[in-house]
Amino acid sequence: MDDTKPIPWRGQKLNAKTILMLQSAERKLGFRLGLFQGSFCPGCVPDSGHTHDKGGVFDAMPPNSTDVVRILRKAGFAAYARHRPTFSTEHTHAVSLFDKDLHQEAKDQVKDYRHGGDALGAHTGDDDPGPRVDIPEHPTLERQDVRRRDIQFNKTSKSVGYLQDLLGAQPDEFFGDQTRNATRARLDWDGSSPLGLMKFLRFFPRDVFKRKTQLLPFM
Repeated sequence: MDDTKPIPWRGQKLNAKTILMLQSAERKLGFRLGLFQGSFCPGCVPDSGHTHDKGGVFDAMPPNSTDVVRILRKAGFAAYARHRPTFSTEHTHAVSLFDKDLHQEAKDQVKDYRHGGDALGAHTGDDDPGPRVDIPEHPTLERQDVRRRDIQFNKTSKSVGYLQDLLGAQPDEFFGDQTRNATRARLDWDGSSPLGLMKFLRFFPRDVFKRKTQLLPFM
């Protein structure tokens, strides 16, 4: 996987590895996290220095519970709950332990995490608020199947969820107003007819999905 390649995802940009790690964590959590800061955004997050300048980093909105931090850490992230008043917004901050192209400031956070620190700059160690977990040797990646037939046949499915993720649309069942407006804007397609093969192949990145392009007749 190319850690330097940004992929639009939930209104932000992440690389393929970070997306797969995040999705594997969400499957264990049982819900999606709302991203409000992603990666590949030089200078756009002043409070975070240059941490978000390159790949492997995101901030997610609440819930920033102990369970969220624990599951993200098990998936391979240096994850922390960030609270007021130190931060203006309650959120969960996560940096991939396995990204090959982190900005140096993000690398410093990973180093601090591995040494039991809070990744806030002092790097004193032994001040990690937890919860502590065993640091994995490899990232947890779950490559997703996206089937064209799931999108074509007008039924709620995981494939539609991944389509919404790429569009930055919140879940609104199958082709609710938000999803329909997003597909019209991005694909010139409203879901009322089969998604064209070339659009399907162009829209779903190979690095993230196992794409099933079989087009079955309408039932």
